[in-house]
Amino acid sequence: MLAVAAALAIILSSGLPADAASYEYKEYTVKKGDTLWSITKRELVDAYQWPLVWMENRRINDPDLIFPGQVILIPIRMQKPDEPEGSWPRPETASRDIEPSEPSYWTPPVYVEPEKPTYQSKTSRISKQRSRLIVKKEVIIEAGYITKYIPDAGEVQGAPSGRSNFAHRDIIYIWTDKPVEKGRKLYTVRKMAKVLHPVTDEDMGWAIKVTGVIQTLEAGDDEVKAEVIESYDLISVGDPLDFYSDFLPPVTLRTPRSPDIDGHVLTASYKRLISARHDVMFIDKGMKDGIEVGDMFITLMPKTSDTVNGMFQIINVRNNTSLAVIHASEREITKGDSFRSFFDDQTVPTIEQ
Repeated sequence: MLAVAAALAIILSSGLPADAASYEYKEYTVKKGDTLWSITKRELVDAYQWPLVWMENRRINDPDLIFPGQVILIPIRMQKPDEPEGSWPRPETASRDIEPSEPSYWTPPVYVEPEKPTYQSKTSRISKQRSRLIVKKEVIIEAGYITKYIPDAGEVQGAPSGRSNFAHRDIIYIWTDKPVEKGRKLYTVRKMAKVLHPVTDEDMGWAIKVTGVIQTLEAGDDEVKAEVIESYDLISVGDPLDFYSDFLPPVTLRTPRSPDIDGHVLTASYKRLISARHDVMFIDKGMKDGIEVGDMFITLMPKTSDTVNGMFQIINVRNNTSLAVIHASEREITKGDSFRSFFDDQTVPTIEQ
């Protein structure tokens, strides 16, 4: 009875019909070490749906703080039909074995001093190494991009369910500026913030976050029905659409380039101010400056011109900006930090395999 009452309260609070079988819930009891991310990954189709699970459990004030013994309601309509393929790992904050009455304060992860990297003499090209993926394709898509032109391919308008937030496998209605054929893929995106150059104050454009990938279920030139086939965040009514373009994930080259280009770090991904090892970030140079996917550069300590802080590799390129993944750093890389190529007299860290 308690489970039915809880499910009914959530249904009524969201304005959905209480007799809809598609909005039944399964009870899950939190175990030590569980997180909303790990629970969602185990119970549902897509681990990125953890915000939806959080929204269905209004008693959880802090999604990073759940307790062993808590009962969480899992929406059956999104329950996993079979074992999914592996997905890109996410850092998790484990549930804590403390009383729920204690205050729910978020604390940042403990910083662990990295092992001192090994150094070897380099020229403008890095030593030969085994070909492998630099990052998974999903990391590049989710990181988004910076553009001066807001995507205008269409807009998310609603859904048959009447809800305003959507995730993987949901059916939605979209409007497109041009007629689309059945099976057409589009990105759902969200305008995040204006990006100003941290040194020159130049307007670099808008940071755009990709929230998902949809595929049309019918053809049309007005309101078209589509399915969410990938979700990286909540997709909402009013989110713009951008044209989809498929691409292969970047792989390491046997002799990566390090062209004689210098510039600055624009911003970290996900609206963070700093980046650390294996994070992604944006720089102020792009295709028009001669940057290519796979290029490698070093970052310098602030207010220095020759003290190496870390190194990064380009994983996606646009006209004026590029996305990069950090391979090594002595300390956090902050927006405004300068970068340049490897010089003949410069020693650099070795990338871990």
